[in-house]
Amino acid sequence: MNERIKQLAEQAGFTVENGHIQSLAYKQTEKLAELIIQECAELCDNLQKWPSTEPRHCADDIRKHFGVDTEIDTNKKIEESLHKADKEIQEGLHKQYLEQLTRLNGDLS
Repeated sequence: MNERIKQLAEQAGFTVENGHIQSLAYKQTEKLAELIIQECAELCDNLQKWPSTEPRHCADDIRKHFGVDTEIDTNKKIEESLHKADKEIQEGLHKQYLEQLTRLNGDLS
């Protein structure tokens, strides 16, 4: 468990032993959620002080702050890049095909 989440869990009243939350009570769960949300909001507020910061940086910073694995996001970005590259290749091939077809039609005239 991420050290910061452990600290927040303890601050919310949970018992943390061996890196695991031991007690589950509604009030504590609600308090823990509030503390996590507050920290996320503070991270985003700090990022918004820089005019060039994009919203996705806030999400990345939140993941890093809480030690959440970003492998899924990395895989998604790779998949999106491959899809974009594939689309660009297909468009380029289509354009070349049309240009050749136009030349052939011109030669036949």
